[in-house]
Amino acid sequence: FMFTSLPLPPNVALERGRVQGFLEACRLRYRENPFHNWRHAASVAHVAYLILTEAGVLAHLTPAAAYATLAAAICHDLDHPGNNNDFESKKKSALSIMFADDSILERHHLHVCRKVLAKEENDWLAAFPPEDQEEMYQIIGAAILGTDMRHHFEHITQ
Repeated sequence: FMFTSLPLPPNVALERGRVQGFLEACRLRYRENPFHNWRHAASVAHVAYLILTEAGVLAHLTPAAAYATLAAAICHDLDHPGNNNDFESKKKSALSIMFADDSILERHHLHVCRKVLAKEENDWLAAFPPEDQEEMYQIIGAAILGTDMRHHFEHITQ
């Protein structure tokens, strides 16, 4: 419902099957952790939707930015292993090596998000013009990487 109720530009028609494919692929990529699970993702997406629609934020965003915000909320903890960046770094895990100890889990969540969207059956962003897609990928990336609490106070002061 959240994805189908936001306004779209006149030249954009979301394919319901791709939206459903995206949501199901994301659901399957959340582990059954006590906190960082699919229910958490749905809750964060719902709060993002309420902020967009009930707090007047939607009036200040392009449709592409609004949809990207929802996508980032859904994807922000994809495949979360249930620990934190410090643990990954000290363990010298494959993820810490892959992402050079910089926002390890957040970069992993973004990587998994991009992999989900790379599959045609999940790529609802394809309905948007290329310039909107570029904006959406930038917003999704910035939003997911912005969840690294190590950088929280930097973001607050900006």
